[in-house]
Amino acid sequence: MRLGFAPLQFFAGGSYESIAVPRTRHEYVSPDPVYWFHDASWYRGEAFIDFLGPTEGPYQPGQQAEERWFGAPLHAYGYGDRDATSMFVGAADLRDTGGHNGYPWSWSDDPAFAQAFRLYRNGQLVGRTAADPLLQVRAPAGRAEYRLERDLNLTGVTGLAHISRTRWWFLSAAPGGQDPYAALPLLDVDYQAAPLGGRNGAVAGRPVTIDLHIARQEGTPPGQVVAATLQLSTNDGATWKEVQLEQVEAGHYWGVLPGSRLRAGTWVSLRTTARDAANSRVAQALIRAFPVR
Repeated sequence: MRLGFAPLQFFAGGSYESIAVPRTRHEYVSPDPVYWFHDASWYRGEAFIDFLGPTEGPYQPGQQAEERWFGAPLHAYGYGDRDATSMFVGAADLRDTGGHNGYPWSWSDDPAFAQAFRLYRNGQLVGRTAADPLLQVRAPAGRAEYRLERDLNLTGVTGLAHISRTRWWFLSAAPGGQDPYAALPLLDVDYQAAPLGGRNGAVAGRPVTIDLHIARQEGTPPGQVVAATLQLSTNDGATWKEVQLEQVEAGHYWGVLPGSRLRAGTWVSLRTTARDAANSRVAQALIRAFPVR
């Protein structure tokens, strides 16, 4: 569904259209001054995943843009902010390679999948939920070390990216200056994997390049990334093999998954860690990040 907003327009409505994928779709939209919001939903039984796209545009007359949805590896992406007395944290569990944030939901009385979200301050649990990846907690003004944990198990709902575990560590204190709110210095990893086919599958025996783009969430002072690691598993995380990374530029690394380890009928799982100079850290395991065909 795509919604357009003209100047001084505060409401728009639309409806979803069912389509079979993979598919290439061409859309024609009004240019400047209209801004566009795009989202897509994937349904299965009593669960669905809503992929929210960023506000786009305004486009210029004649401009062409390409947008890809559901590109693997799908991965958790953390965000949040705070004021002098409280803190909000959230996670988009299934962010794709196009920057669309995917959120799994269930409308059944019995949960369709297992999840947990926990926040610690100086090692002490201050908030938890097993209902959704959102927390609002009281936060003393003083500087402290926080650890945010997200566990998701979509077994039985999805085959792709069905289990993920992510941990974020960051330092935080009440914001200074005139602005009462400040974004949290959560360190996130974005992935690109190539080549993958139209159904997110690697080709057996052919190497796959993994690009890691590591940065704090937008709105925080940038932190220099000083360390990153990448590991590969082809047995759902039972064992892991280190993948050598090469730094391309600040916060950008790439490594190659050897084709000899990519056998048809298996799945590639990925595990990453990263740290910046201010000791914001992230550790993430993606089980069944993409298949090998």
